[in-house]
Amino acid sequence: QQFINFNATFLSKLLQMTSRNVFNYLNVAGFILVALLHSSWMVGEPNEYEFKDITEFARMYRSVVTPANYTFIIRGVALLFQGIFAITQMLPRYCASPMVQEGVGALYFTACLNDSNWLFIFNAEEDAELGLFFLIIGMAITLLFLSLIIVKQGMVNSDDSPEEYWLLRFPFSLMCGWTLVKFLITLNAPFANVDEDGEDSGSSVQIILAAISLGFIMFVAVYTLIFCPVTSPNYVIPAVLSWCTFGMALHLHSEEMDEYFGDDGATTLVTFKVSTYMIAFVLALGTAFVAYKNEDAFKINEIEFQSSYEGESLNTENLDKENLHKPMENLHKCMENPHQSI
Repeated sequence: QQFINFNATFLSKLLQMTSRNVFNYLNVAGFILVALLHSSWMVGEPNEYEFKDITEFARMYRSVVTPANYTFIIRGVALLFQGIFAITQMLPRYCASPMVQEGVGALYFTACLNDSNWLFIFNAEEDAELGLFFLIIGMAITLLFLSLIIVKQGMVNSDDSPEEYWLLRFPFSLMCGWTLVKFLITLNAPFANVDEDGEDSGSSVQIILAAISLGFIMFVAVYTLIFCPVTSPNYVIPAVLSWCTFGMALHLHSEEMDEYFGDDGATTLVTFKVSTYMIAFVLALGTAFVAYKNEDAFKINEIEFQSSYEGESLNTENLDKENLHKPMENLHKCMENPHQSI
C-alpha cells in the first residue's frame, strides 16, 4: 500500500512538472501574433496586408537618435530568439520551469499584444500628432513589461545552466534592449527634423531631447551592467545599446543630417558624432571588460572551492582577490561553522 501511494504521489508530481498551462499557450500565441504582424505579408497575395513597422517609422521620422538602416537587423535576431523561447517553454523539461511560470507568466503575451497595438495605431494614420502620443505610451508600456520579466527572472531560483540562460533568459534581455531603442526613436519622432512631408519640425527641442536620450542610454547600460541588484551583470542590454548607438553615429554622417544642421549647426553635429561614437565604444569595451573580470573572479572562486575539499595549498599571488563574491565567502563560513547563522 505504501509503495502504491508513493508511486501515485510521484506520478502526480511528475505530471504536474511536465504539464503545460495557460501561460505556456499564451507565450506561443504572443509569438505567433508578433511574427505575423512583423512579416512582410500575412494572408492572401504578398503585400496585400503589409504592415509598416519600426523600420518604416524611422524612415518617416528621422531624428538625431535614428540608427542607420543596418542596425535594424537586430529585430530579426530578436524575433528568432522569441521563437526559440516559445518552442522551448513548451517542452516537458521547461514548461513548468520557474523561469517560465514565475519569471515570465503572462507578461510576454501582454508585451506582444501591446506591441501589436503599436503597429495598428501606426498604420491607422488618422491623426498624426495624437497617433504619435499613443505610440510613445504604447512603446513605454511594452518596455515596462519586458523590464518586469527580466527583474522577475532575476529573482527566481535558477540552476545557472547555459541552456536555461540562452533559451529562457537571453531572448528577453535582447528584446528589452531593442525595445528601449525603439522607445527612444518613437519619443524623438514628434520633434524629428524631417517628417513624412519633408518639413523641419523643431531643431532646438530635438537637439535637447536627443542629448537626454543619449544620456539615458548610458545610464541604463551602466545600471544593468554594474549596479542593478537583481539583474547585474547583464551583458546583453549594454551590448544592444552599443550596437544601436554606433548605428546612430553612422546615421549622423548622412546628407539629411548635414542639411538639417547646416553650416550654423556644424559644431553641434560634430559634437553629436563624437558623443555617439564615444558612448558606443565605451559601452562595448566596458561590457567586455566587466565580463572578463567576472570570468576571472569565477575561476578564482572555483579554484578555492576545489582546494577547500582537496586540502591543497593555493597560491593566489597573481590572482585578483578583489573580485571574490560574497556568496563564496558565506559558503566558507558555513563550512567552518554549520550551526552559525550568516
